[in-house]
Amino acid sequence: MIPAERHMECAYYFDFCRLCPIRSLPQLGKAVKHFREWSSWFREKPDVIQWFLRVGFSRNWLHLKAGFSRNQLHLIAGFSRNQLRITVFIGGPLMCRYIAFFAVLWSLITLGPVITVDALAQEPTKVLQADLSLETDFKWLFDKKTLEGWEGNADWFRIEDGCIVAGSLDKAIPHNEFLCTKANYENFELKVQVRLKGKGDNAGVQFRTVRIPGKTEVSGFQCDVGNAFGRPVWGALYDESRRNKMLAEGDKEKVPAWLRKDDWNELTVRAQGDRIQIWLNGNPTVDYTEMDEKIVKTGVIALQIHSGPPTEAWYRNIRLKAL
Repeated sequence: MIPAERHMECAYYFDFCRLCPIRSLPQLGKAVKHFREWSSWFREKPDVIQWFLRVGFSRNWLHLKAGFSRNQLHLIAGFSRNQLRITVFIGGPLMCRYIAFFAVLWSLITLGPVITVDALAQEPTKVLQADLSLETDFKWLFDKKTLEGWEGNADWFRIEDGCIVAGSLDKAIPHNEFLCTKANYENFELKVQVRLKGKGDNAGVQFRTVRIPGKTEVSGFQCDVGNAFGRPVWGALYDESRRNKMLAEGDKEKVPAWLRKDDWNELTVRAQGDRIQIWLNGNPTVDYTEMDEKIVKTGVIALQIHSGPPTEAWYRNIRLKAL
C-alpha cells in the first residue's frame, strides 16, 4: 500500500512531466529538453526515488514499455499493479511521431539509470521470493533440505520451510552460535536473505572467518544483522572476536528506510582482495578497504544467532559466486 501523502507526491511529480502536444520539430526539441530537466530534478530527490542500473521485465522488477495508442506515445514504468504513467502526446505527420518516439527513448537511455519510485516497492515478500532462479555463475550453498556442507551445533540450527533457522523462540540463547561451511572462500560475491523473529534483535553473516578452538565463537568479518548500540546495523561490517569493533556502517538516516522491518531482507557481500562491499536490499552500505596486511583473506561462511533472549534468525536463498 502506497501512503496517501507519497501517492499524491508522486502523482504531482509525474503530472509535471506530462508534455504539450508535439506538432513540430522545435516543439519536439523543447519537449525533450523539459523531459531531461524533469529527470535531472528527480536525481536530487533521493527520498522520493531510487536509481537502478538494471532493468528487469518480470513481475518483481521494473516494467518499462513504450508504444503508440492513436496519437499518443505511452511510457509506463511501475511494479505490477502499481504503475506510474508518463504520457507524451504526439500529433502531426506520421514521420514526426516516429521521430518523437525514438527521441524520447534516446533521452531515457542517455539519462543513465532508469527511475523508479521507492513507494512502489512496498511488497517485499513479492520482491524477495522464496524460490529464485540461480543467477549466472552463482551456486547454492544450501540445498533447502539438508545441512550438507555445513557444520555446527544441531541444538541451535534446524531446517524449516526451506530455510536455515538459527536459535529458538522457546528459550534464551546462552552464547553466540555459528553454523559454518566446511569449505573456505576467498574472493566471492555472497547473497543471502535474512529475517529475524523474537525478542532479540541481532545476528550476522560471517565471512573470511575461522572457528576458535574450544569455543562456540568464530573470528573474522561479519555482515551485521539487526540492531546494536541502539541503532540499526543491517549491512554494517563488524570484526567478530578479533578487533571487536565496527569497521564500517551504512548511512544512519538511509538504512532504516532501506530496511524491510519484520520481513525478509537481502544482504550482498562482495569480497575481493582488500576491498569489501556490502548492499542491503540492493542499496550500498559499506565500501571498505582493509589496510592491515596481517588480516587473512580466506575462511568459512557462517550464519550467526546472537546470545540473548529467545530469538530466531531465518536464512534462505544462500548463494555464492567465486570471483
